[in-house]
Amino acid sequence: MLPGTAVYINAGTQLAQIDSLSGIVSPGVLLSLVLLGVFPIIAKVVMNFLQKRRVYAKWQKPNSFDRNLIAIGAGAGGLVTTYIGAAVKAKVTLIEKHKMGGDCLNTGCVPSKALIRAGHAVHEIKRSQEFGVTAGEPSVDFKQVMGRVHKVIANIEPHDSVERYTKLGVECIEGEAKSFLRGKLRSMVNA
Repeated sequence: MLPGTAVYINAGTQLAQIDSLSGIVSPGVLLSLVLLGVFPIIAKVVMNFLQKRRVYAKWQKPNSFDRNLIAIGAGAGGLVTTYIGAAVKAKVTLIEKHKMGGDCLNTGCVPSKALIRAGHAVHEIKRSQEFGVTAGEPSVDFKQVMGRVHKVIANIEPHDSVERYTKLGVECIEGEAKSFLRGKLRSMVNA
């Protein structure tokens, strides 16, 4: 705040000394106005530099890096990122704590869309008379519906599998990223 206050006081002092129209273009006034415009940018750059230094002060920079990319989580984002990294021949590691495919494949998008599709089928059967089609009252066998959900997941799983990504050149690790990365950082610093 002190440097900013000094810049504003300087600009105010220079503006107060203007006694004619030509005084507006005097070097002192122009310099004060330029400093007033540039100071926030300079202050922001300096503050960002100091903050980064403070954040990274407790970390020792490794002597070398043995990976170009480490993706945490084998959900949609992690899979696409590592696929692209492997395609451009980067050294890529994918860390997944639970199942490949993440929530989308295993508990979210894919299962819910399969369930919604079953619901749509029931709805269409109930509305069939509107279209001149006679059908009986639909009955739902929940065990069969869930069997189809698992079949849909099983059809997609090979595309998100460890085997596929390993063939692409991705190192796949099952476990928590925190433990893995802590060990990697220690080994890189001590190398």
